[in-house]
Amino acid sequence: MTHSAPKLAVKSAWKLLVASLGGVDATAACVRCSRSLISEYGNRASDRFPPANAILEAEEVASEPFVTAALARALGYELVMVTPPRGHGELAVIIAALSRDVGELFATAAHALGHETLSKSELADLLREFGDAHRVTGEALALLHKRSGEVSNGL
Repeated sequence: MTHSAPKLAVKSAWKLLVASLGGVDATAACVRCSRSLISEYGNRASDRFPPANAILEAEEVASEPFVTAALARALGYELVMVTPPRGHGELAVIIAALSRDVGELFATAAHALGHETLSKSELADLLREFGDAHRVTGEALALLHKRSGEVSNGL
């Protein structure tokens, strides 16, 4: 079976999710599914994909939306976190991280655009830098949304 690039990306994301949970056995225990199905969901030659409940349970334990993000990208979207992650929250810290990420993004972009074509590594660097900036911007937005519902003496 030959899958499209977005479908292969979903399978790759599943493999990353499984690895982040500690492997096939840990994932099977987490989502109450057989080891063979866990492996098959990541197999590029298989027509089977993980069901939504397995994705949800595994990503909840991993605290990272590997597969959900791949599904969103397959449809032309990017995820934005709408609740601040635990352990983060101070706007100053988030803004500092965003400033760092945007600075790295501009440096990477300027270097990559210094010639007419992008190499695969430059493209990967840009995707990573844009992703970092996107993630931190999402954290800032989540914090601001949370604070907009609270009575506050200012940011």
